[in-house]
Amino acid sequence: MTDEHSPAESRRPAAAAALTVRVRPSWHWAGRVVSSLIICLAAGAFVVGGARGDGLVDYVFLAVGVLGAVFFGAGALLSAGRLLSRRPVLELDADGVRRPAAWPRPRSRDRVLPWSQIAAVCLVSRGVAARSGQARDHLLFLTDPQDAEHARTADKPQLVAFTLTDLPAGERHAPWLLVCDPDWDVPLKRIVAKARAHGVPVIDRRRK
Repeated sequence: MTDEHSPAESRRPAAAAALTVRVRPSWHWAGRVVSSLIICLAAGAFVVGGARGDGLVDYVFLAVGVLGAVFFGAGALLSAGRLLSRRPVLELDADGVRRPAAWPRPRSRDRVLPWSQIAAVCLVSRGVAARSGQARDHLLFLTDPQDAEHARTADKPQLVAFTLTDLPAGERHAPWLLVCDPDWDVPLKRIVAKARAHGVPVIDRRRK
């Protein structure tokens, strides 16, 4: 029996191969779950202590305990769910870029951006509070050619504004802005190579 497909047809080009980025389980994420559980247990102690009395202070303890248990219990559940669900944070395939909705939202809420609508990919670094102010690479998919030109020529402080989601410039780019996590199972250089394979310009402003 012979193969009807030629070698060229049987080999998929690098640009067509899908690339899926997930967060690896790590002590950082496990610590978030454990810390939320500890605070939730402490809130439970407030509930038990408040339920044993009938004074005003006891009612305050009870209310604080219930609110704390609900808030931090939900936080622990979300952190554990996102850690265990292994839902991708980014997908790149032949059609474009996809940002899967965060668990527990349905995948129907995913954001999709075709390659033809991406003017450039911009890389910029700045410190973030989540990791003790350490500089982290930010990955930004730009859809407006004017924004791409601005990313090439703007001074670094103006460019960093693209990554600050509490500012108008950053809020506009928030749907396609990702903070690169050291726990990603795919290195940033592979994501960049994937974009280049589809003819998307890459603007690297991490050092200047």
